[in-house]
Amino acid sequence: MYERHEQLLSQCMEKIKKTKVLVAGLGGLGSTVLNLLARTGFEHLYAVDHKIVDEPDLNRQILYDHGDLGRRKVDA
Repeated sequence: MYERHEQLLSQCMEKIKKTKVLVAGLGGLGSTVLNLLARTGFEHLYAVDHKIVDEPDLNRQILYDHGDLGRRKVDA
């Protein structure tokens, strides 16, 4: 009964693993999207952001904590 679902899911996961994704901007939305894409199974993720992690970023951007203050967002 579930064989078709398993086959479709495995085909989709193979496509997801091979797909390359660029996230431009690692602010409130971009950091959340990057996190969710990684959890979904995307293996080729690229991020672009020229900004530095600042104190106001910590309450709305899930990729950073106090140890990341002053670091470039793409390095944190």
